[in-house]
Amino acid sequence: MIEVIPIIQDDLLSYPEVQSLLSRVNNEHFDAVLVENFGYTALHAMAEHFNASLIGVTTMQIPIQTWKAMGNVVHPILHPASLITLPSHPGFFDRLKSVYFHLVYQFVMEHMLLPKSDSVIRKHFDTKLTSFELLQRVDLAIEGMSPIMDNAKPLLPNTVQIGMLHVQFIKKLPKDLQLFLDNSKHGVIYVSFGSNAKSASLSSEVRQTLLDAMSRLNYDILWKFENDTIENLPKNVKIQKWFPQQDILAHRNIKAFVMQGGLQSIEEAINREVPLVVIPFFADQVSNAFKVVKMGCGVSISKNELKSDNLLNAINEVATKLKYKYQIKTIRNRILDTPLPPVETAVWWIEYAIRNRGAEHLKYKGAKMSFVEYFLIDVIFVHILAVFLIFYSVLKCIKFCCSRKNHQKVLREESKKQK
Repeated sequence: MIEVIPIIQDDLLSYPEVQSLLSRVNNEHFDAVLVENFGYTALHAMAEHFNASLIGVTTMQIPIQTWKAMGNVVHPILHPASLITLPSHPGFFDRLKSVYFHLVYQFVMEHMLLPKSDSVIRKHFDTKLTSFELLQRVDLAIEGMSPIMDNAKPLLPNTVQIGMLHVQFIKKLPKDLQLFLDNSKHGVIYVSFGSNAKSASLSSEVRQTLLDAMSRLNYDILWKFENDTIENLPKNVKIQKWFPQQDILAHRNIKAFVMQGGLQSIEEAINREVPLVVIPFFADQVSNAFKVVKMGCGVSISKNELKSDNLLNAINEVATKLKYKYQIKTIRNRILDTPLPPVETAVWWIEYAIRNRGAEHLKYKGAKMSFVEYFLIDVIFVHILAVFLIFYSVLKCIKFCCSRKNHQKVLREESKKQK
């Protein structure tokens, strides 16, 4: 990631169309610039370039360095990074692991990734702002994740959590899929591992495990598989390179969704009230799988523990037990119980930032304070010094009084001897 993100940023900003846009700075006016708020700080410089409000959007949990730069509370235990999973009541070693992870993660980001992004910024923009300063410049941060699916945490007023931003209205299915779903006697299991963990790229062992479990199910299967064919495909399985996932999940005959733990897919399943079987592979998928289990919306199987029997039992578990359906409906209602729908909420906040020229009044002054100022180190030091000086002065007085008394005693004794 440290090497790839700067390259991606440089490539994006080097596109002729982007270069042409940047060169028209005196002829173009933008009220706001919306950027990916997940480490791509060179793109943040476009807001500075066009003197526009900077709106940062993420489709997952906002990363630690962005959270910290804006002044939001960073805590390794109460709301850990998305790449680490903690139990509800973490033990000492769980907490120790999370603290070390946070320290290492912040060091890597701030001293390795951000300096590389600084080089990209200097190459494409005439600004002296660093990556960290550009993160501080964010006027509004939109986290595409509902607080219902996250640990409750204190937020600044210019940080907004919005779940299900990408979920669309239900559309009509293609005829072949509609017939497949309508005619299934026992129901359909939908299987997709997203765009990162592609089914066609799975190891032969994992693929065979999936096929074995599918062949033993009473349900029909829709499996997003990126190749045209697959050996030993069971009769109850239909493969296709792409499916209209949101519309399939909305069909009444879908009984469960087997997936990799991507946040957007989880939100789609919750919105359509489909129980989940999560097989996480990497990145935030592990912590997302933990959240699914914690919310009671499904079960999770570790990639290392994936066996045909385990998968078979997990699918039958979530497809037949009503508690998962009930709980996922409860979570859905909580997420959508907001004054405005998700997209309208995002639009309102973006327009608010534009109307108020970046909404400086919502920014936290503490974000730009030094460590010494923020934690009152200088104030505490002065008080400690004052107490020390007072204590020292009292000791000196006591010592002086005692020495004087002793001196007088010596004088009296000498006087007696002389007599």
